[in-house]
Amino acid sequence: MEVEYFYSITIIRKMGSMGDGHMWNDMLPDELFLSRYNYDGWEVHVDSSKGKPKVQTYEVFWYPETYEHARELFDVIHGIKDHILFVGCDFRFTVTPRYPQTVEVGVM
Repeated sequence: MEVEYFYSITIIRKMGSMGDGHMWNDMLPDELFLSRYNYDGWEVHVDSSKGKPKVQTYEVFWYPETYEHARELFDVIHGIKDHILFVGCDFRFTVTPRYPQTVEVGVM
């Protein structure tokens, strides 16, 4: 049985507000949003431990269907990572085994 995988590419940037994150996302190059890369959206991480909520990071992520598309997108990002839009960003390429939809964990 051949193992199948999920692929994800994430760009993480420290931000001071959600508005700054949306503006940054809107400024990203169009070449990152080709349909084959399967852009899936954004997410913010908020720290509310000191009372007032504060945006810590803003992430954009893609879920390419194939390894070839994931690798291509990561190569595109690597080629433009020195651009001022990516200063201070972290980049993540994750490969996760695709598990069956139903998994028996016990009998009742």
